Amino acid sequence: MDSKSVLVVCLVVLLELHQGNAAWQNFLGQYYKFIAQPKTWSDSNAYCQSQYGAKLAEPDDKIKQFWMGQTINHIYTSNSHLNWWVGITDMGQEGHFRTGSGKQVTVSAAGRGDCVHIVTNPVSLTDANCALAQPFICESSSIPTTPSACTDAIPNCAAYGASVCTEYAGWAGKNCPAFCQRCQPATTTTTTTTTTSPPLCVDSISNCADYGASVCTEYAGWSQTNCKAFCGLCPAPACKDTLSNCNEYGSPDYACAYKTWAKNNCAKYCGLCP
Repeated sequence: MDSKSVLVVCLVVLLELHQGNAAWQNFLGQYYKFIAQPKTWSDSNAYCQSQYGAKLAEPDDKIKQFWMGQTINHIYTSNSHLNWWVGITDMGQEGHFRTGSGKQVTVSAAGRGDCVHIVTNPVSLTDANCALAQPFICESSSIPTTPSACTDAIPNCAAYGASVCTEYAGWAGKNCPAFCQRCQPATTTTTTTTTTSPPLCVDSISNCADYGASVCTEYAGWSQTNCKAFCGLCPAPACKDTLSNCNEYGSPDYACAYKTWAKNNCAKYCGLCP
């Protein structure tokens, strides 16, 4: 996206999710899960890997960054004032920020920290001390259908003693499920999809214009799904006559002389189809 288009991007929040049971959300072919439980950057990265076989999210362009910021602001409202860890650091070379996949990313207001979080108001990427405990975002190329091995979220559950499992059951279920034998059996998610053909070519979201015209070419696949009317990606309508008796108006040379009327009423008969 060019800089002018970025300024007018207003991103879509697809679902209103309950904060404690957030689903994976698809954006531009990748799946994201927003984890509101604060962790350090390294613990956040390890959690994404161990629990989902995923990675910390890599918002390597403006449209992904704005979408994440908008999602946090509109769905995770109780945590919208916080910064959220993402998978970008300058641990390899100070001042040169890269994603875990190796792509270089521009980070604003770079300071002395090595790990990057996304700031939501206004949306931007900044660096911070990796030891800070903050919520974070995981990213996967597909939706994990089975949870990974059950593990404790903290390393010292045994130090609390077995009584913590009953006396503080809620806390123990979140932080020490393996120690307290509270793990849930693995389940497989089956999705049934019913496909219907819409009668009209319409945009599936209401604010396509806010993305700017460049989204139609830079994110063509996403635009075909969400903004096909705005981007002019609708299939050409079948050519037909509006009137059933066009031939009664005379031969095409005569009946089709008035082009505007003919195109609106007898396009097929007059050979005026696009």
